Amino acid sequence: MKKNLLLVTLMLFSIHDSFAQWIDAMHISPANPTTNDVISFYADVSFPSGMCSDKTQTQGLTGNGFYTHALHCNGPLAFICSTTDTFTLGPLPAGNYSWTYAVDAGGAPSPCTPGIVPGPFATINFTVNTVTSIIERESPSLKCFPNPAQDILNISISGKTAINSILYIYNTLGEEMISKIISESDMTINTEALPEGIYILWVDAKDHIITHKFMKQN
Repeated sequence: MKKNLLLVTLMLFSIHDSFAQWIDAMHISPANPTTNDVISFYADVSFPSGMCSDKTQTQGLTGNGFYTHALHCNGPLAFICSTTDTFTLGPLPAGNYSWTYAVDAGGAPSPCTPGIVPGPFATINFTVNTVTSIIERESPSLKCFPNPAQDILNISISGKTAINSILYIYNTLGEEMISKIISESDMTINTEALPEGIYILWVDAKDHIITHKFMKQN
């Protein structure tokens, strides 16, 4: 009995060293994004050790390439752990893009370093299309000033469908920086804490999506 237990233990450690992590599937949403969409990226991954939810993620956009990485800190228990890594990217100009995802695993607890087995990576290509009918409605529907902004950004939204919607501010990596419920057509947002850079206002106004870019300066 002890010999069999030892054999099983050795086999599990052998599997752990040879197959540290797997990419099961990757997809984006919406499947056919437009210039008005915030794009979500999903990577389904599995590990031969437990506690795979302890992780750190990084992402970046270089030219037309979106690069993401996840490092999962796994526990010592030998059982299959599956999870999904999610990334977001703000509205993009029309064109062809690629998304490259890489995953690594290390020993818990966090922070951990990748193990000796390099993690897998994969790339999928996608296209962002222009929706002329929506873009024509954007300019008169959402205005902001001053632009560039410093501490305060004044926003004016026309159209009753935007009331009670949520206004989001994303940076160029698609990270949500501010969210606020639209209770009236004219509102003010404190932008003092935002780093310098370009940001995207994004509103789902029920019957159409409104976006607008502004710059923050210190």
